[in-house]
Amino acid sequence: MLYKILLVATGGACGATVRYLSSVLAEHFIGSTFPIATMTVNVVGAFLIGLLTGFVSDPQIKLLLITGILGGFTTFSTFSLDAVKLYQSGQYLSLAAYVLGSILLGTVFTAIGLAISSKT
Repeated sequence: MLYKILLVATGGACGATVRYLSSVLAEHFIGSTFPIATMTVNVVGAFLIGLLTGFVSDPQIKLLLITGILGGFTTFSTFSLDAVKLYQSGQYLSLAAYVLGSILLGTVFTAIGLAISSKT
């Protein structure tokens, strides 16, 4: 059990670090009020979870990659906070684009990842 916890914790630390760095880079290069970094990591994470679900069969590797790394990399809580901030600032078009885009793109990219991994 301790080994499994260490796998998830190690993966989570790596995923959260990459998410943080992507936010820093997006803010530096884009500087927009639109939360593109969160949307991007969530869509990329959705694709990767679909892909890895089909490619990885080892339960311990799944703990490291899917639960750990992708769990730390993607974030629903930040997505929710960004959506509320867009609403509070009156950016309703950006809010709609962000929420609908995140959900639709995340779902589509998860399906694409699963489709790719099931064809091999």
